[in-house]
Amino acid sequence: MAIAPYGVACIQSPIRQITDANDRDEVIQTNTNRILSLIDYSTGRFGRAKIALLPEFSLQGYDHFDTVEEMLAVCVTIPGPETDRLSAVAAEKGIYIAGNAFEVDPDWPGRWFNTAFLIDDRGEVILKYRKIHCGSVTGRATNTSPGDVLSEYLDRYGLDGLFPVVDTPLGRIGMMVCYDVTFPEVARSLMIRGAELILHPTGEPYGAHRPAWRRAKATRAYENKVYLASANHAAYYAKTDEGIWTDAPDLAFARRQSVAIPPSMRSHGNSEVIDFNGTTIAEIGGPGEATVIGTIDIERLRFERNSMGLNFAAQLMPELFAHVYQTAQHRPVDQWKDTPIQHWQEGRELLRKSIDGMRERGSIKPSIYS
Repeated sequence: MAIAPYGVACIQSPIRQITDANDRDEVIQTNTNRILSLIDYSTGRFGRAKIALLPEFSLQGYDHFDTVEEMLAVCVTIPGPETDRLSAVAAEKGIYIAGNAFEVDPDWPGRWFNTAFLIDDRGEVILKYRKIHCGSVTGRATNTSPGDVLSEYLDRYGLDGLFPVVDTPLGRIGMMVCYDVTFPEVARSLMIRGAELILHPTGEPYGAHRPAWRRAKATRAYENKVYLASANHAAYYAKTDEGIWTDAPDLAFARRQSVAIPPSMRSHGNSEVIDFNGTTIAEIGGPGEATVIGTIDIERLRFERNSMGLNFAAQLMPELFAHVYQTAQHRPVDQWKDTPIQHWQEGRELLRKSIDGMRERGSIKPSIYS
């Protein structure tokens, strides 16, 4: 049966951050309340959106705590009570909802994952993708990447768990998260496994990397002939030691000295939907709370994928490049297969060893600046 064009709504929602584990439930409820209102707006006022895409860590916020023990206290299960509210709305409206949360799983004790999830129009969680390139890679978080436990992960779930793609009435859908977009292998793996639409919850701050990240999204869509939808933060709020939220109006300034409070517009926004030519077809032109709907035409994409011109997937020779990857020695997998990472500094130490190894093997040259 042919798939009619439909809309994907990027929900650029404001996010409150859990700075005290005692506030966990209240913060998640507040964030979810606003998300649901924006979903109502996107699927009611405009009526075309069949998928609502939320930003990265839109339920709990980010920049929480230094240790894995502290982080476990603010995580959720998927599915679980926190995602059940989203599931109820998905079933009520007959839409799909894609999101992201910090997840604990009883099958992986002592660990947490940065997890993207997709809820179908019956309210069922039909996809979970655990972020591969994340905080434990850059040395700023204590989450587990599937690569950190790769051997056991593949034994348990296979490639279906590592790079899941689900076949739906809206086409074949995969997900990746934030930093993953800067690694071409993730989107390429999803495409090889059949993805036609990649949903990308993201949490991108301002920085010198911003233009390159936007180009990376367009490139991932173009080189894989996929649609890509990316939802970023609207604004970001934290609580001071005195219990005052930084988005609360008409209150005296209170400084939180233990951790610097980020600017509310720490992220540039720019949520967008990109087509298979790498063209942005719908976007929010900056930060702030907003939604935007882009039209997905799966039948047109399938026509392009069956054409001779610029058919990159048909021209791909993965065996050719496999030899280079097999001899590469960079960041090792299975790094925390026996004992979960305990403190974010362990990730930074691993990254330093990887850089030192690249220098020793001649992959990179030392810098006079470091």
